[in-house]
Amino acid sequence: MIVVTSFLAETYALTAATIADIATRARSAAEEASRAGTPVRYLSSIFVPQDEMCFHLVEAGSAVAVRAVIERAGFSPDRIVEAYLWCGVEASDRREEIDDATADVP
Repeated sequence: MIVVTSFLAETYALTAATIADIATRARSAAEEASRAGTPVRYLSSIFVPQDEMCFHLVEAGSAVAVRAVIERAGFSPDRIVEAYLWCGVEASDRREEIDDATADVP
C-alpha cells in the first residue's frame, strides 16, 4: 500500500506577479516526478505578500520527494512539514481516512 501524506513547503517569493508562474512550475515538476515513478501531486499555493512567503501544499510519500519537486520547480524550500487540510464537514471523514491509512506506518 502506498501512503500519501500532505506536506506544506515554505519558500521565499518576492511578488504576487510570480504566483501564476510558481503554480505552473510546481505543478509541472510534480507531474514530471510522477511520470518518473515518484508519485507527487501539487495541490495549491498560498502567497503571503507581507512576509514575501509562498506555501505550497503537496501530496507525496515523503518530505524528501516534496523537496525534490520544489527544488526542480526552481525554489529553495525553507522548510517542509506534514500538514492536514480541513475543509468543512468532510474534514472529520478525511482525518479518519488518514488515521486508518497510517495506522500500520511506524
